[in-house]
Amino acid sequence: LLYVMIAISNDELLVGSIIQTDTDYYDMVIDHFQDYEDHPAIDFVVNAIKNTSITRLATLFAFEFDDNDKIITNSDVILQHADIVSSVIPALEDFAQTSDFRTFYQDNASYYASLVDDYLKIVDIPSMWAWLETQFSITYQSYKIVTSPLLGGHHFTHNLRDNNQDFHQVVAYVPITYHGFSTLPLEETLIEELVLSRLVFTEVNHHYVNPTTDVFKHRFRIVNKLKDQTAWHTKEGYDSPTFIYNEYMTWALFNLYVYEHYDEEAYDVMKAMTSDIMVHHRGFVKFDE
Repeated sequence: LLYVMIAISNDELLVGSIIQTDTDYYDMVIDHFQDYEDHPAIDFVVNAIKNTSITRLATLFAFEFDDNDKIITNSDVILQHADIVSSVIPALEDFAQTSDFRTFYQDNASYYASLVDDYLKIVDIPSMWAWLETQFSITYQSYKIVTSPLLGGHHFTHNLRDNNQDFHQVVAYVPITYHGFSTLPLEETLIEELVLSRLVFTEVNHHYVNPTTDVFKHRFRIVNKLKDQTAWHTKEGYDSPTFIYNEYMTWALFNLYVYEHYDEEAYDVMKAMTSDIMVHHRGFVKFDE
């Protein structure tokens, strides 16, 4: 529902940064929903993302529809930071009912299921989970992946805790469809596996790296060396030495994960690709070093 509303918003910045537009599924979404682009709920979604961030708005996943098309709290999900969504549930319900969203969703349910099946065959989430918890003295009881066929390269993560039950959950919002790196010198299926694995790994491992940095950053002078931020990161989006350090670490750890789980050729290719993305596209200019 959230990604459909973004897709039809006509906000070029949001659509361009979040939505994958060159797919048949996107065309289906536009055909079905474009007549509802002026619905008041669309303005809420656009303004909420611009005024806060999609990471707050994405707590929509903590809600679900009941049998009467009412949006209710999902009892299987830890509910945190949901205040920004709760106040506009009536508008979201109205958009869903007016646009016949649930029929559209149900008509495509087999497609969604096939995407999930294909993803879980090539992206070994349990292996990542187990590996990270052998490297860190941190454990989580749940990994939850939230996605949409509309989702392009945009990805982020949440870390939720139920204090009463001491239940700790990682939630990663990641694409599960492959958007192509056909120029890499590996078999296409292996490239797809590695790229999709990187997208989710570099999110979930923040929940191991970040707390570890918080423990040690004052004991050692690691993060202090990044006080001259522009020497380490040349673009916007990471406004503290700690954020910059953690981003270096999470992507470096993916290289180590690949080193331990794939052959030398795959490791060399992904290491070079990771460096290219970090240095030339994301502005982490000392990543090679």
